[in-house]
Amino acid sequence: MRGKFLHNHLAGKLESAFIQTGATVDLEWYFQTPSSRGSLDLRVCYSGCIVACEVECGRFRVGRDIDKARALGSQIDALVIVVPNQQVAAEAIRKIRRHSFLEDPSLSPIYCLTFGILAQRLANQSPLKSGANVLETLIHLFSH
Repeated sequence: MRGKFLHNHLAGKLESAFIQTGATVDLEWYFQTPSSRGSLDLRVCYSGCIVACEVECGRFRVGRDIDKARALGSQIDALVIVVPNQQVAAEAIRKIRRHSFLEDPSLSPIYCLTFGILAQRLANQSPLKSGANVLETLIHLFSH
């Protein structure tokens, strides 16, 4: 990974946590669309559901993460931005809300959670089963 120590540490821990729930995880997943190219910190796959996961240690790159989700469009089912603490989460959420293009119906749902909250929710989740409830279960994990 190209990030600094905390970023890479959190990404590695998230990879392990997602794998324990039965996901397939690609670290530093590169993509190219007709309008954009870049990489995701983690591409998490559960039975056909694809979650883009970005680790951020500050609010400054959140706009770029949303741009990636927009570029990927229907190739992902959700964007999860993972931050180290509640202060960064609050700042990131404010930045997400300021982007007017969130009204775009083609944009996948965006969630922002601290690493601790997401790791705990994943640890409490038994391995996800295949089927229609996978996306519903993921959305429940990310949004409550």
